[in-house]
Amino acid sequence: MVLYGNCRSVPSINRILLLDNRTGMAWPITLYCETPNHDSEFENLDLKIMSISTKNVVEVASAIALLILPAIASATPTVAGNVISWTEEGWHQVQIQSTYESVCNGGSQCTLPAGVYTVINHQTGQRFMNIVVPNPGSTGDDSPRAPVASTGQNISYAAGDDGDYQLGQSAIGQRFRDNGDGTFEDTFTGLTWLAVRDCIPRVLWAEGIDYANNFSASSGDCPELSDESVAGDWRLPNINELLSLMDYGEAFPAWDPEIPFSGNWIADPISGVFWSSTSFPGFQPEDTAYTLNSGVGLAQSTRKSLRIEYAWPVR
Repeated sequence: MVLYGNCRSVPSINRILLLDNRTGMAWPITLYCETPNHDSEFENLDLKIMSISTKNVVEVASAIALLILPAIASATPTVAGNVISWTEEGWHQVQIQSTYESVCNGGSQCTLPAGVYTVINHQTGQRFMNIVVPNPGSTGDDSPRAPVASTGQNISYAAGDDGDYQLGQSAIGQRFRDNGDGTFEDTFTGLTWLAVRDCIPRVLWAEGIDYANNFSASSGDCPELSDESVAGDWRLPNINELLSLMDYGEAFPAWDPEIPFSGNWIADPISGVFWSSTSFPGFQPEDTAYTLNSGVGLAQSTRKSLRIEYAWPVR
């Protein structure tokens, strides 16, 4: 890629990287400057680059332009308590690893809640993945405890009830993303769900396991699916994964209302019972599984060989 424009404080020809913060991909660019001057700004382009003299970086939208520098081995950031710190020179950014949300920019350290983060050195282009901030009280390299999700109930019916406290963790920004290929992504859990109602059959439990395991874009089971998935990509969800889609501020059905369902689901949402892959240990587990009653958001036990329920693939 080649860019032309008036710029200042840079040589007449520059090799830079355009770094996409969301994907982590770096694109090489040749910049031809017509009138070098003393500032680090393009006049005709919605883009800024790192000044050679000051090494300053200015972020524009989701991209940052950087000088191409030789690969330099950087020291891995360290974690002490809930503080991530780094000693290498360069402008650093910290992102929540699951959502790519930027939570810290610049400086030499960042104080954060428990979670898994990515630290990016924008001077060298290096990305440090899986930087874990543990929960208070955990020691060593313990992974952070899984946060308890909020229920979605925001109306209080008595002092001290769930609607009063509204505790738990919620997604930051838009939780569900329609992929435009018959699927949607839950950015809170990282799961991808089938969005097309007509491709969710009612079957026995064993048939549901087989259906999900062999489900694919080319299986013929769902003409609306175009995500290029292959057999083995999909599976039947466990009971906790199904329950994660419930919003207890809703009922009949209790699905989160922001889920981008498609097909007849919009006009006639399913409020039935869904198979999980989780067997029920309390009574004949070889023939009993947990199911989700989506009308009220309830987990219940159902005989695998006697009931026909919905089998909803996830990956």
